[in-house]
Amino acid sequence: MNLLSGSQRSIVTEIAGTTRDVVEEQIRLGNVTLRLSDTAGLRETEDVIEQMGVKIAEERLAQADLILAVFDTTRPLDDDDRRMLEQLPEKPVIAILNKSDQSAQLDTGELEPHFSRVITMAAREGSGLEQLQQAVEELFYQAEVTPELGIVANARQKQCLEQAREQVGKGPAVHSLRVQTDRKRYHMWMKHALELTPNLEIHQAEIVRLDVQNGHVCGVVTALGGYYSCKCVVIATGTALGGRIFVGEAHYDGGPDGTHAATALTKDLTAHGVPLRRFKTGTPARVHRRSIDFSKLDCQPGDPDELLQPFSFMTHKPMHNKVNCYIAYTNPETHKVILDNLSRSPLYGGDIQGVGPRYCPSIEDKVVRFKGKERHPVFVEPCGEDTEEMYLQGMSSSLPEAVQNAMYRTIKGFENLEIMRPAYAIEYDCVDPTSMLPTLESKVIGGMYGAGQFNGTSGYEEAAAQGLLAGLNAARQALGKSELVLARHTSYLGTRVDDLVTKGVMDPYRMIPHIALQACPRAVIF
Repeated sequence: MNLLSGSQRSIVTEIAGTTRDVVEEQIRLGNVTLRLSDTAGLRETEDVIEQMGVKIAEERLAQADLILAVFDTTRPLDDDDRRMLEQLPEKPVIAILNKSDQSAQLDTGELEPHFSRVITMAAREGSGLEQLQQAVEELFYQAEVTPELGIVANARQKQCLEQAREQVGKGPAVHSLRVQTDRKRYHMWMKHALELTPNLEIHQAEIVRLDVQNGHVCGVVTALGGYYSCKCVVIATGTALGGRIFVGEAHYDGGPDGTHAATALTKDLTAHGVPLRRFKTGTPARVHRRSIDFSKLDCQPGDPDELLQPFSFMTHKPMHNKVNCYIAYTNPETHKVILDNLSRSPLYGGDIQGVGPRYCPSIEDKVVRFKGKERHPVFVEPCGEDTEEMYLQGMSSSLPEAVQNAMYRTIKGFENLEIMRPAYAIEYDCVDPTSMLPTLESKVIGGMYGAGQFNGTSGYEEAAAQGLLAGLNAARQALGKSELVLARHTSYLGTRVDDLVTKGVMDPYRMIPHIALQACPRAVIF
């Protein structure tokens, strides 16, 4: 404990059993942060106080993610040691052979069957610490779930299908790292990570009403009549808030990927005086891999293995791209099909009232806005390793399904395309972000925070960064602590939040690196 913490946290003598209670300290081994508990160990004893210490040690063992079992190499194993070996739970365990600088009497052959890693150390001399650090890092990097260690970055890295650096032909300030992620595996990995997070309760339900007392939220009500009290709440509704799906003349209330629309919450927020506005976005069709003639497309391989850079700084294992992405192109025939059926698009027929994104418009918008452009790129991306669905990035649409079939099949390589799920547009409600504080708390309802598309933004990274700030400040307010405000000049996130709460948005806001750099010369990527 003293060596790892760098301080005199535990009493050290030649007398065994000095530690009775648990001594705890948060330490950092390389890139891994651990809460280290020094216990009394497991042994048979008649001493009542020692028995209490052993009981606490057993409780800590049950709670631990990693066990460091320390053995004194100057004496052989005794009956207590052997009982301890039999009682070890099925968790990652590292055996530490201490006092290696002295004459050894311990038979390590008895230990090896019980441990995947055995480290030799001399704690008083400080030797062996690097080997322990390496062993701990390897255990955590290889684990399926690594709580509290940059979970989002780790999840994205683990489910990576293809990775490439973008905009490398421009200055380094706008270089970006893109990864093609297995969406379903990412979802399952993150869900499991949350389920394993200590002190986090997970409840799945539709929230239909906020309980607001004296201008401050104090609870939420579910569609089933359930009630959960709270000091703060973060609203991250994505496109489900008041969601409405459009495919040609067909339209219905709904959220993305077949989820329900949160219509009741829209009415409740409006009743509380929260200013809302209507935005729109879209998604392209998912098509069957077998129906694409890839020989007619341009292959877009990821970076060579030696150039791959992990999102997570804790990733040290070699990386390898598993799939390729491809590019197809629209043509004048594609554009003619779109223009001939423009009146059947709810975007141009007047059914959609919401404002769409400026930087990733639908294919109808591209053709109308850029009439002189003879072709537009279509990025053909795999949805995952365990599915044949391909995602046609750059061709979101709200045209009728029959028109979509005709439109896609004009593209070289798509002549026999099979649509598995048609493209659609979705309208949704979001807050006017000028009604938010720089902490992302609402000015209208105290304790209510917003993140992601609820705040009028677009993009995964934008949503994740806001979720980090909103969640942090909600937690700090609940604990009675001061909240974090990021100055505009300190980060992309600071620039983004300042834009939102001071300038507002007229369409879904997206952070564009070169624009952000003009407004924020000293910005660094968060």
